[in-house]
Amino acid sequence: MAQDDAGRQLSYDAALAAAHHMRQRFGAEKRLAVVLAANTVPCLETYLGLLAAGHAVILLGADTGAAVVADILERYQPEVLIHGADGELSVTERSRPLGGLHPGLSVLLSTSGSTGSPKIARFTDGMMGANADSIATYMALDAKECALAHLPLHYSFGMSVVHSHIAVGARLLLTRRSVMEPGFWAFAERATSIYGVPFHFEMMERLRFERRPLAMLKTLAQAGGRMPVERTKHLAALARDKGWRLVVMYGQTEAGPRIAYLPAEDALEHAGRIGKAVPGVRIEIVDEAGKPVAVGQEGELIVHSPSVMLGYAMTRADLGKPDEMGGRLATGDMGAVEPSGYIRISGRRMDFIKLHGNRVNMAEVERRLAGVGIEASCVGIDDQLWVVLEGTRTAAEIESVRAEAVRLFGFSPRAMAVVAVPAIPRSAAQKVLYKELLGMLSGTRD
Repeated sequence: MAQDDAGRQLSYDAALAAAHHMRQRFGAEKRLAVVLAANTVPCLETYLGLLAAGHAVILLGADTGAAVVADILERYQPEVLIHGADGELSVTERSRPLGGLHPGLSVLLSTSGSTGSPKIARFTDGMMGANADSIATYMALDAKECALAHLPLHYSFGMSVVHSHIAVGARLLLTRRSVMEPGFWAFAERATSIYGVPFHFEMMERLRFERRPLAMLKTLAQAGGRMPVERTKHLAALARDKGWRLVVMYGQTEAGPRIAYLPAEDALEHAGRIGKAVPGVRIEIVDEAGKPVAVGQEGELIVHSPSVMLGYAMTRADLGKPDEMGGRLATGDMGAVEPSGYIRISGRRMDFIKLHGNRVNMAEVERRLAGVGIEASCVGIDDQLWVVLEGTRTAAEIESVRAEAVRLFGFSPRAMAVVAVPAIPRSAAQKVLYKELLGMLSGTRD
């Protein structure tokens, strides 16, 4: 079923046996486990075993900062903490079962991984399974597939690749290596599919990946933010010439995550669109009053799906709550249905952007910077965040803020700019005019 960088393998029989081991070790009563996961066989086996044994799992990255982990432990009081940074698992049993968990609670995912937000989305097995089955259907997956699973397991996109391939008995090549490392391409040469966010395809294009001996490759699949139209067209044309297919997808963590896809046969002609709803999902476009709009008119995307989360959680007490969403998710994304039937995204409400596939709540960034004494306003577009300081600042002051932001959030300097402006635009009530501020900086890089 799976193989990792170290050559470790996990069969489907071994994955089933892991559930028995987890019941023996932690008992039959539902517990909450925090798993700091890397893309390794031991981490995958542990994750699957915990879920199959009926426990609930908060997935975080193995490199999550100590302060974020401490906050998660304090808020959610997990009974078990498992760290798998180097493939060897470190297991800490923190308490006996505390109870209070929703009986169907299964997977819990951070909605803003790069900011370390304590807010997590709550899912059941049924929700995860419905989305995995939907993906397997529109991607036409079967047991012959072999996916390069390089996207982090704790990232909803990476998790969905794993779930959808397991659903059909396919194979996974787990790697922690980046597209810039030779080991990545050694695995890629054995894969039938490569999934990535826009940044990955930008790097692959620069590396002229099409020249590599990718004899097994059949599918390129992109999600995790909007890819430039010209790059989409280039990849679609390349895929056509190589006998591959390019599938562009759209989703949100809260939706489990996949919402829409653009079929490969239309990837070139309709580049820039997110396509149509995946099987089992309905998308409607509504105005500010919540009423559906006509074809061609813009509004907010509302998703109706069996994979929409139960709701958010901020503390342990929230983990016992029932379904608060009813299968309906207001995405915050604005768009329209075109005459072709495909959906075009026109923008996003000002509070969220995506950096290299990770959703970032800019209000949360501002709040945490203020917590360390940095007053800043944050604006951005996908793959570019501006941390804006007011007044004259020295180069040393700007560099200090940049270093602190990297420390707090792990932002890539390539995706973040710290700038100083003479005055931040404000309303008569002294509220920041974020749209105007973004307009001031739209051509700025530092």
